Amino acid sequence: MTRGRPEISDYEKTKSLFKEFLLSLPDELRPIAAFQHGYVGSPGFSDLDFFLVVEDDYIFGNELFEYIKKFVELVPHKEILFAHLPYLLPEFLAKKIAEFAFIDPEDLETLYGRLDFSPLAIGTQHLLQQHEFLAERTTIIALSHGNENISLDTVLLLGHSLKHSLHVLSHLMDVDQFVLNGLPIVESIRSEPEIFNDIGKQQDKKALLEKLLKDSFLLLNISSEIIQQKLHLSMGVELYDHPYSENVIWADFSEKPKSLEVTKREEKVFLANFPRSIIILKQLLYGQVELSNCIMDDDLSEAILHRQRIVSDLASFNFLNFGSAFGRGIISSYATGETLNQLCKYLIQKNSV
Repeated sequence: MTRGRPEISDYEKTKSLFKEFLLSLPDELRPIAAFQHGYVGSPGFSDLDFFLVVEDDYIFGNELFEYIKKFVELVPHKEILFAHLPYLLPEFLAKKIAEFAFIDPEDLETLYGRLDFSPLAIGTQHLLQQHEFLAERTTIIALSHGNENISLDTVLLLGHSLKHSLHVLSHLMDVDQFVLNGLPIVESIRSEPEIFNDIGKQQDKKALLEKLLKDSFLLLNISSEIIQQKLHLSMGVELYDHPYSENVIWADFSEKPKSLEVTKREEKVFLANFPRSIIILKQLLYGQVELSNCIMDDDLSEAILHRQRIVSDLASFNFLNFGSAFGRGIISSYATGETLNQLCKYLIQKNSV
């Protein structure tokens, strides 16, 4: 094991301590169930992914995570083991997690509590989920490329997440014809922790991020190609520049883009040549364009309607608990920050009519 990195015993100890911590919380804050999803495939590099389940009328999200943050501060190797904080879902959404996120309930490890989950069946709903995720991940990798202080661990975490997207897409089309260049490097480093330091010194993080950006953009285009086969005509869609956040703009959408272009103007970053399907689905998902304006396969239409309800319900829960649409949700999105807040407020209002 590479010196200074967590061993498998650290993962097991942390899980046990986290369970004890959760069970010791005040009654009004304590989640009704806690699960670990994923597995520790690369000790020393893998993080721990938890999701917590609370009552449907829960309103103590901020208070709960203040306690959790204090717990995490005391965890050895917290930067690796808790690369991100746990997800939080109300019970009625948690039961349906396999319907809108790529999580197989059969692979969950129960810390405590019990839920009756819907089974995982990969289909159009997961195609939409991966399309959102890859749009978000491509954006994050593109923005990370200019970060001189980014750690190799963060680069590896960003890259490894693409493996899950590749797995989902492999259920929907033949992906063996496509060649990825960054992901194999990431998996090689993660699989050989004893030589991490040597590889880390030799591997230029910027060069690896460039490869991962191409990989992510390729997978995004694969998902877009599948969607375009289901979406035959769209009317009323605005193809002008769309904000991903206050400082990041998606621009110049293309039917079959070859590469992503990143430019800076004043205080904003422009990402050009995203697939056109991104902006179409963004406007459909958040109710800015009616489904009746499009001609599409029934399964795509039903999946978009279902995802609208999920996003609306989760955003409503997050606004109550965290004062923002994202909160600690498990759904990726075509926007972030205040931009996402405004989109979700419009969708919630639209669905309440």
